Amino acid sequence: MKSFDITDCIPFWAELSDENRKLIKDNLVTRTYVSSERILLNRAKKNGMIFIFSGCIRVFLASDTGREITLFRLNKGEVFSIMTVDQAGDLDVVPLLEALEKSSVAYLSEDVLARIAYSVPKMAQFVYRNAAKNAQLIINNIAYMFFNTLRGCIARYIIGASKKNGPACDTVKTTHEEIANHLGSTRVVISRELDSLRDMGLIQTRRGSIIIVDREGLESIAGR
Repeated sequence: MKSFDITDCIPFWAELSDENRKLIKDNLVTRTYVSSERILLNRAKKNGMIFIFSGCIRVFLASDTGREITLFRLNKGEVFSIMTVDQAGDLDVVPLLEALEKSSVAYLSEDVLARIAYSVPKMAQFVYRNAAKNAQLIINNIAYMFFNTLRGCIARYIIGASKKNGPACDTVKTTHEEIANHLGSTRVVISRELDSLRDMGLIQTRRGSIIIVDREGLESIAGR
């Protein structure tokens, strides 16, 4: 099977000049992370883009109190723009990245992207569109969590997790703590809401997993 690489992440790769292809490959920094490992860029400058070669990455915020909230997830072939990290002020919030499973990612600096974008309009569009896509994902998720009940957010999380690896599966491997971190809540609150969903006959809970009993009812609560 062909390994996933940068050529799969840039749709117009074949249209780039040999010089620009070499520039990208010579400056691409590739790393592999295990599940739950924080993705750190040990570089003086960190602006640029991260390409997901395999696995799944969580982009999230964390508070000093230990609370977390997921902004969105990235799967194989997707891209995350981190174009503002080096310009962040003391009061600016900078997102964190974590591997949700064994994942391979690659980093390309803003300097390299800019050099190509000046002469290749499609690269400029690529950077802009991915930055806009990331921003829209954040807006969508924040709007949903802000305007819907926590129970609806949990139902949405379970349904989404059930479709993560292809066709819908009724057994979702997750923990109360993972759901709490995803939604910016606490384990105690999540456990109480899951008990309510179980009492309604929508799910069953097992150690380390949730079983969907009534998908249509769960989707109704999620507002789908």
